[in-house]
Amino acid sequence: MENRIDSLDVAKGICILFVVMGHILQYNCEGNGARIVFDFIYSFHMPAFMLLSGYVASLSRDRVMKEKAMAFIKKKFVSLVIPFLVWGLVVMPFIVRHDSFSCFSTIAKELALQPDTGAWFLISLFCIQVYFLLFCLFANTLKCKTQMNAETISLAVVFGVLLWGHKILNMCCPNLPGGGGSFYMPERYVFFFFLGYSFNRYLVRQLYKKWIVLVSALVFVALVRYYTFGNDPYKLQMLCGIFASIIVLHIARAIDQVKSLETCKEKLVLYGKNSLVIYLTHFPIIMLLQNEVRLDTDAIAGIPLFIIVAVVSVPVCAICTFWGRLVSENSLFDKLLYGRSKKNINK
Repeated sequence: MENRIDSLDVAKGICILFVVMGHILQYNCEGNGARIVFDFIYSFHMPAFMLLSGYVASLSRDRVMKEKAMAFIKKKFVSLVIPFLVWGLVVMPFIVRHDSFSCFSTIAKELALQPDTGAWFLISLFCIQVYFLLFCLFANTLKCKTQMNAETISLAVVFGVLLWGHKILNMCCPNLPGGGGSFYMPERYVFFFFLGYSFNRYLVRQLYKKWIVLVSALVFVALVRYYTFGNDPYKLQMLCGIFASIIVLHIARAIDQVKSLETCKEKLVLYGKNSLVIYLTHFPIIMLLQNEVRLDTDAIAGIPLFIIVAVVSVPVCAICTFWGRLVSENSLFDKLLYGRSKKNINK
């Protein structure tokens, strides 16, 4: 997107900080104290990221339709699938974990069947972008009184195809690990993507009313305490994700508008612009420090632990961003590792 909106980059910066915090809690903390903070973050952080992706996609919808379909898919393949494959097949197994090269076929099979062994967000987002393209193409072929009617019908068709495809896949491959095709046909994340799309396209004036954020905060606080990661989380996570996303969008807009928070805004905008770099790079850092840096959370939990992990996540994001800037000097490595070309780097 040529003209970036700072508040959206701030929102993405907030979300990527939560992603880093969640992985620090998962891999660099021990004890029961981390559970509450971990569940709090995991109740909404990835749904919020998908919602923001849809929010941004709505800004480029008309431009998507001016491109050829294959050109759009090729661009998304380069920016999302290539980094997914490079990190999942090369960086993580052979550089971080030091696996044997004789295991490459097993690693490739696991990555294909269970993308959560790699950077699953990228492959899921790529599939969602393909569904988004189909949504746009189908909506433009319909002759309806309003664009909203055409997009509503098109969205229903997309979800119908997703549900049907997922059902057929599970029937043909009932023992497929990783929840069947949930990473390639991620219905709940498709929902958040198109919810973000709808927020910006049709509900943006209502979205930023003060009473909306107040209600969202009250409902989120009431719900999040019942969320436990891995314990039938999806229905509750859907609700937590919706209300938390609204809160994040409001916080991001407030940070963008308050002059006294200019320094904070600049950092979050930087992290938001480099969210993919941070997402891919922070995980090896945390894994490499897994045995050397461990925090006992039995003695510290709740808000103090949240603050500690938040403070630690900031330099991790800074290191990842700096590393991404270094890699950008080599166009080949930059494209392989982060799917970027020189003209798309926001310096």
